[in-house]
Amino acid sequence: MMDDAGDEQRIGDVTHNAVLVTQGESTVVSAGQQGRQIQYGSVSERDQPSTSIQASDSHVITESQSLDPKQLDSHLPPIQTLMALSVSFLFISSANSGIQSLQSSVYEKDNLGLINMACVYAATFLSVPLVTSAVRKFGCKNLLLLTWICRSIFVGANFYPRFYTLIPASILSGASSVFIGTTRNLYINAASDSYIQIKNYAQEKRHQILSIFFGVYFAFFGVTQIAGNMVSSLVLYSNADVRSNNTKSEHCGAEICFVNSTASNFIQHPSQETLYMLFGVFLGFVVIGFLVTLIFLPRFTPPQPAVARSVCQEIASCYKVLANVKVDLFLPVLMAQSMMLMIMLTGFTEYFITCSLGVEWVGFVMMAYGTSTAIFSALANYLARYLGRIFLFLTFILLDMGLLFLMLFWNPGHNGSKLILFAIATVAGLTEGISQPQLNSYFTVLVEENLTSATATFIMAKSIAFSASLVISTFTCFNYRVYVVIALYSVGLVGYIILEIITRKRKHSDDQKDKEPLIKDVKS
Repeated sequence: MMDDAGDEQRIGDVTHNAVLVTQGESTVVSAGQQGRQIQYGSVSERDQPSTSIQASDSHVITESQSLDPKQLDSHLPPIQTLMALSVSFLFISSANSGIQSLQSSVYEKDNLGLINMACVYAATFLSVPLVTSAVRKFGCKNLLLLTWICRSIFVGANFYPRFYTLIPASILSGASSVFIGTTRNLYINAASDSYIQIKNYAQEKRHQILSIFFGVYFAFFGVTQIAGNMVSSLVLYSNADVRSNNTKSEHCGAEICFVNSTASNFIQHPSQETLYMLFGVFLGFVVIGFLVTLIFLPRFTPPQPAVARSVCQEIASCYKVLANVKVDLFLPVLMAQSMMLMIMLTGFTEYFITCSLGVEWVGFVMMAYGTSTAIFSALANYLARYLGRIFLFLTFILLDMGLLFLMLFWNPGHNGSKLILFAIATVAGLTEGISQPQLNSYFTVLVEENLTSATATFIMAKSIAFSASLVISTFTCFNYRVYVVIALYSVGLVGYIILEIITRKRKHSDDQKDKEPLIKDVKS
């Protein structure tokens, strides 16, 4: 890379950036893959494979030091990594989504279901400061296996649903969920970078490849809604008592309010034996997901830092991400989309489906949601290369706002229109399928210099939105939740437009700098 072998060289900073300092000349390395671009002042060149270096989280390496190939992104087989990760999440999340869809309908007494889900997402704050240390100490694969064990405890607690069993299990599951999201993003980011290197693609295609990889993952994730809800509906629908005794309400939708009322008495519970059967199937799903991770997912651990950071430094690193103006402009859309997801999983299932058709129809309608998510996660992000990111962002924001307005003014009533309910679920699945890969890939591009801490902040922001939505639902009527999400989406839409303007101006400025000559005329 450099001919001056005697010059002292230092590489530092975080996850994907390294800086080499030599005799007054600064060389910026976009590290992590061989063949990435090096920028000397304003001229880009290709680095040589023999000197490709990866820096991950703050650590110092000299060029003369050798790196363990296992620490490089390129050691990961990209397709095997992506598929093993996706399949394991398919089984684990199938159990999780099936249980979550029924929480507000089955455990509505004393708001146990909503409080239970609020604890899951609020508990994320407990583990956010520990994310980076945990990834380094255990490695991504071992950390995933530990979190799957936590998920099995959460599923098992549903066999005896009480406040003193479900709440602790929910807190444990929630505290481990931030590790799940972080390791998932690290794996997908590393696998996509490895794929870019193998195919020798230009780095300008990184967002496109990331979108495709996240699209494949979220396509499998969408299938979890199908599998989990299919199991729950088939088991519940086979219970004749539920179908015959379930008394529906004439007034459903946003106009109904269960707060401080007995309006929820129309919900009839399945028998305990039926629930045991259902939760037993979900526990089996978790075991299968654990085995897929154990057997097929490659091990991956980011390079270790030269100096370990304290918990306080880890907390500061996570919250430092919020000082990034681009992140601040991005967060309203992210949080609005997260609250929209909670509306679909709790409010829509309880106030529209269970209220008008019965609890046994929750799974069937949400299967349409999952099918749509799976299809459009894969399809829309392949179309991203032709339609562009802006089109996809505006599409899911405007469609979600349209669905929210529809929920405000439409009352499904007794024996509500199945066609409209399935249509709402399908369109919501479309927006979910578009938004999740785009939000994840765009955020990764925005903060790639500090990916581990930034991912923890990303998950924390989503958890705040999830928890806020559930807390609001506990103390206010459903329509207030809808108003909040519409307002947040409106702010997010403006913020996103500003973010795109800033991004394009900065890209234009960088392009102009690249055109400047390496050696400028100096007047004597």
